[in-house]
Amino acid sequence: MPDLIAQGKRRQDRWRRRLPALSPPIVLGREAGAWSIAWDPCVSRHHLQFRMRDGLLVVERLPQARNPVFFRGEAVDQCQLEVGEHFVVGDTTFALVDHRAEVSIAAPVPDNQQTFSPGYLREVGFRQAHQQIQALMRLPDILADTEIKPELYGRLVDLLLTSITSSRGAAIVAADALSGPDATSMRVLHWDRTDGVLTQLQPSATLIRESLTTGQSIVHAWHRRTVSSESLQQQEFDWAFCTPIPGADCRGIAIYVAGETGTSAPADALHDALKFVELVATAVGNACDMRALRQQAAALSHFFSPPVREAVAAAGVDSALAPRETEVSVMFCDLRGFSRRSEQQAADLFGLLQRVSEALGLATHEILEHRGVIGDFHGDAVMGFWGWPVLDGDRVTHACRAALAIRDAFETAADSSQPIFSGFRSAIGLATGVAVAGKIGTVDQVKVTAFGPVVNTAARLEGITRIFDVGIL
Repeated sequence: MPDLIAQGKRRQDRWRRRLPALSPPIVLGREAGAWSIAWDPCVSRHHLQFRMRDGLLVVERLPQARNPVFFRGEAVDQCQLEVGEHFVVGDTTFALVDHRAEVSIAAPVPDNQQTFSPGYLREVGFRQAHQQIQALMRLPDILADTEIKPELYGRLVDLLLTSITSSRGAAIVAADALSGPDATSMRVLHWDRTDGVLTQLQPSATLIRESLTTGQSIVHAWHRRTVSSESLQQQEFDWAFCTPIPGADCRGIAIYVAGETGTSAPADALHDALKFVELVATAVGNACDMRALRQQAAALSHFFSPPVREAVAAAGVDSALAPRETEVSVMFCDLRGFSRRSEQQAADLFGLLQRVSEALGLATHEILEHRGVIGDFHGDAVMGFWGWPVLDGDRVTHACRAALAIRDAFETAADSSQPIFSGFRSAIGLATGVAVAGKIGTVDQVKVTAFGPVVNTAARLEGITRIFDVGIL
């Protein structure tokens, strides 16, 4: 898909965003999130909306916009742009471009190469601290406001190009594999260049591979006399450096910056730039890891009650979820009426799935509400247990109270006006005994569950509730 480039009067008033192929209309304005034009007072808070349609960018001025949209020299309320065209609002030009960036193995051997470890860059100070601190003050807002990674990459590239005065191009790059001589496993996630050159950016595969392999910032520099018209240096860059983004969530991702320093020695001229990018990379890596941990915690919330989640967070996932033998109370809860409903709704399986999911949700809610763990789902049945990963002296009481609450919830739902629960009843088997609980499974698939005869006993007790015509046994 094409990109939309916004460029104001000043060099730093700029961004480049990839246009989504299929999306509702996107609003652009002075306060429009990732599509904001904060630098131009002529742009209203919500000035226009646009979307891609049949390869054209369809732009529509919003009624509340104070100033016109100019397209091909005329004020318009609506226009359609082809790639290569632009429109103007106030002092900002918006260009529709379709330039791709690809990692290249054609970069010449650098005349100079220097390596800087993260530890070294942390120890040295900024030479122009005020300028870099001003730029770093923007980083927390970028990390806090941007949850989607493609948007994060775009705003990071904007920050790099507007903060490093000698930069002319920047990219966020990723390597799926670091072995082999070619660049087929490397991708450019987002890029931009501010030197007015319309050709694509071609980051050096060699530089990216060396940086990611060593985990250090590496600078490549070329003398002007070595510039080759067939190489990366056609873009008039005389230096480039690459800095890995640390952390598990950003493994294999790096920041790539290229530009020109004139007659200055690259290492001296890039001193502050290297330290600045190292700080940015560290902050981004830490933020992404924290975001991943929050997502893991949200995923765990579907299986563990809050007290159990707190124990897992305190001990660490690997330690807390390690399989161990312990005494547990197990519940096996089955939906009565499922077989009959599945026959009746054979032509509407998605509808049946929704009904079963809603019904099982009544059971899982009560298991979690009573400090239990969701162990597994077996078709129309759910297994929960108590006594792991934290010892629970009241596990039997919690399991029994959860069973009574599930029975009451189904009875209440069946008597309500909600047809989704009609025809369903609960059948529950409870058993207490020794089991192995934790992360259990094979190399290919792991579940957090309990394993042992007590689980089979609970399932059998649920099965014979029919014989005694009771809901809980």
